[in-house]
Amino acid sequence: MAIVITGASTGIGFSLAETLAAQGHKVYAGARKAEDLVRLDAAHSNIYAVALDVCNAEQVNAFAEKLVTDGEKVDALVNNAGVAVIGPLEIQSDDDLSWQMETNLVGTARMIRAMLPLLRETQGRIVNVSSTSGLVAWPFAGAYVASKYAIEGLSDVLRVELKRFGIDTVLINPGAVATPLWEKTFDAVHEKLAKQPEHIRKLYDADSARSEEAVRKSVNSAVAPSVVVDTIVKALSAKNPKARYLVGPSAKIQWWMKTLMTTSLFDKLKFKIVYGDK
Repeated sequence: MAIVITGASTGIGFSLAETLAAQGHKVYAGARKAEDLVRLDAAHSNIYAVALDVCNAEQVNAFAEKLVTDGEKVDALVNNAGVAVIGPLEIQSDDDLSWQMETNLVGTARMIRAMLPLLRETQGRIVNVSSTSGLVAWPFAGAYVASKYAIEGLSDVLRVELKRFGIDTVLINPGAVATPLWEKTFDAVHEKLAKQPEHIRKLYDADSARSEEAVRKSVNSAVAPSVVVDTIVKALSAKNPKARYLVGPSAKIQWWMKTLMTTSLFDKLKFKIVYGDK
């Protein structure tokens, strides 16, 4: 197969590119930075590093046009690129929200639109890497949750809309995954809170610290990135893929809590976890 992966510079995306290349697939691995492109090119002879920023429409369209011009085929698109804007909504700027949605939602839709003519030709497959944040809304993650809920909705639509072309649309919902991203995310929240007026900091400092503690506990029992990679590989290779793959105990527990509990009861549980007995 020939597979396009966005966000392949590090972590899950890089590991997925290596795994698929080792299996003999042709992998177009997208990344933004020159040093990441060099590293991808050196990783395996079946990896073709592509300068690909999903927020750059010209770059995305130029890549798609080159594939068509060169007579290349695409059997699958894995939308893995994403960012996480974390923290209370009150401290997020319009630019923060725009960056979050532009990358996670608009960038994903942009890639799908660009690849559709190629995927129609091969009756290919779209794999959208979502999150349990696309299923369960936790405090202090409003922007990120909104972007992942949007991916869920987009995937639900495309699963039906593109079926008549023979294109399957699959969702991957990892729970907590052990990656360095968490520390970067925590640091970003600390930095943003520190810049707020004192009365805003007083409102959120303690609750933010408690929320971070809860996330750190979940990260301690997080699955390795390889588990997510193996699941994506399964979704790509299955003759009849599932509509959704829940990855790890955290994802399955949250899914069942949301399914079995009433909204008000689940809200109370989330409130207690984040805010304690206030």
